[in-house]
Amino acid sequence: MPKGEKTKVHQTPYSKVSSSDDEMVTPGNITVTGSDLLKEASRIRGFSGRDDYDLSSFLREVDTVLELFRENANTRLFVIQRYVVTKIHGEALNVIRPLGGNSTWEAIKAELIRNFGVKES
Repeated sequence: MPKGEKTKVHQTPYSKVSSSDDEMVTPGNITVTGSDLLKEASRIRGFSGRDDYDLSSFLREVDTVLELFRENANTRLFVIQRYVVTKIHGEALNVIRPLGGNSTWEAIKAELIRNFGVKES
């Protein structure tokens, strides 16, 4: 999607935002750009495995952002590597590092849950 180009999204529970190279899914009836979606991904809060930010909140936040990119596997993978993995640090990074650089979100998520558990909210 060219920088600054906006695409109208039609009223549906989830609608495609499309251009010749890019498709993303957004909820509701809003206007977004690819840049807007990447800015949202950049706002994901960091997770280290300490008590200052619980795993459940981190997972929910990442799942919400990744839903916006579900229609484009390449963009979704880029977001996982550039915006999700870089937000994982400290002990949490140590536990996902053995998974390798091309890990899926599902593998990362499972490893974080295995090591840090999910608190019921």
